[in-house]
Amino acid sequence: MSSLPIPALPPATPLAWPLRFAHVRSELPLTRETRNGLMRFGIELLDFPDGASALTGAPHDGLSGFIAPTDLTDMDPVAFTKLVQRWCHLPLFITVGADETAQVRAAEAVAHGAHGPLHPPMDASDLARRLRAACLPEKPSHQQLRCGRLQLDADRFRASIDGETILLTVRQFQTLWCLMERAGRTVTVEDLAEISGQELTVNAAQALIARIRHQIAAHDPQLATMIHTVRTRGYCLEPPR
Repeated sequence: MSSLPIPALPPATPLAWPLRFAHVRSELPLTRETRNGLMRFGIELLDFPDGASALTGAPHDGLSGFIAPTDLTDMDPVAFTKLVQRWCHLPLFITVGADETAQVRAAEAVAHGAHGPLHPPMDASDLARRLRAACLPEKPSHQQLRCGRLQLDADRFRASIDGETILLTVRQFQTLWCLMERAGRTVTVEDLAEISGQELTVNAAQALIARIRHQIAAHDPQLATMIHTVRTRGYCLEPPR
């Protein structure tokens, strides 16, 4: 007796790395913990020694914005704010540097259109939330998935329930996207590893799914139960009826 063929799952939609910032170094540098945390939330920093090199050396195609301190070595933050607005119209975040008049200089830059001020040391999740809010404005999106009240927006790399943002890491977002894109079907650990391009053990997959459920449950415990474990096979997201 021949067995029926198992239909192959459709290929997962490729998701782009969302945000890249030109980052001007300060005497009060971001900690390694903060930088690594930003990478987990899909935010990459391109380091530059001063404002001029950030403006001329950063790839404006694909750049999301600038992060610069009040203790710029080659110009004051207000002048840098005006140059950013004139050259590329990308958002600029001002961090409070080591100079004695940092608070005043930061306030002046904000008055001229900069975002902030940001005060080191900074928590990666809070900083990621602020950067995303400024750089991923509400606009029509071409890559969206919805299961009940849970919505994913790939263009803005945003998960939300009734418009309230759920902050996910890149891997958590990719995993949830895969489950929602293939809703009602079992997704294996190998499938989840393939979409992120990283190795994933069974135990690591369990921890990953648990964190996603926890993030969703913090907003709506009932929605978190949509993700089911399929014993020895993988995971399945069952949309609400």
